[in-house]
Amino acid sequence: MSSATAIEYETIQNAPLACLPIWPENLYRLVNYYEMLTLDAGRLARAMQYLAETSRIFDTSLAGLLFSDVNENHRYVEHINAIIDYCNEASFPMTKIPLERIVRNHVEPRFTTSAMAELLKDAMQRLRDESEIHQLLKLSIEASAIYSAPLNGWEDIVSKFPDVQDDIEEMNKCFALSRYTASVFHSLLVIEGGLIVLGKRLGVTDPKEGWDATCKKMELILKAGHPANTSGLDFAFIEQTNVATQAIKQAWRNKVNHAAGRLAIMKTGFADYIAEEIMHATRAYMRILAHGL
Repeated sequence: MSSATAIEYETIQNAPLACLPIWPENLYRLVNYYEMLTLDAGRLARAMQYLAETSRIFDTSLAGLLFSDVNENHRYVEHINAIIDYCNEASFPMTKIPLERIVRNHVEPRFTTSAMAELLKDAMQRLRDESEIHQLLKLSIEASAIYSAPLNGWEDIVSKFPDVQDDIEEMNKCFALSRYTASVFHSLLVIEGGLIVLGKRLGVTDPKEGWDATCKKMELILKAGHPANTSGLDFAFIEQTNVATQAIKQAWRNKVNHAAGRLAIMKTGFADYIAEEIMHATRAYMRILAHGL
């Protein structure tokens, strides 16, 4: 029989298991099930369909044959290997056991289509059981777009401030997953990253670089006046940046603590629209820095 009777199982590339690095090295990253494991429902459905339809074929039209006598039998093995790869990516270890038996045994001269059908049915049942263990979270189309491309619209900022890329990614991913307080936290870290770069250009010597050190330096420069500005940066830019920075600090001072040189969210419960406004304000602020620097 032609392999056209088999349901085509399409292997999707570039969908690896997304595991976070060791937790102590990512103290400020969002850790949740969605990031640790993205379960592709389409691949799951196709795998189940292939196992069900192929086991039926081997139980009916191909029953009573040796597997070696099946026309283009290597294509069945290719599809099964693709499902094994999917099981490795999606963490279905029990499902792949009978499939690996097929891969090992299909070269045996006495391996029958009946044995093949039983192993396929076993794999199908295991896949049903294992898939019920996982919790599949569904994102809206808009949230999925943000989660999948967290740097979209931020490319110019990343090119100027590469050290804030991780926090931009985390900020957008947190927002997409409705973790708005975490999104605001990463927004502040993005701004702090820009202030650190600005502080170096201004000649900050405080070992605790960041918000306070750069703000104090800007105030000293502005107080000394335009003629005393030796930073090499435009005095008007420093004035504009200082006003924008102070506005941000004033707007968030009741929610954010800068004590001991560390950022901390003091009040939770950010609404989605507030977090979104803060993200937009963060991008505008970082673009001001990028242009001025």
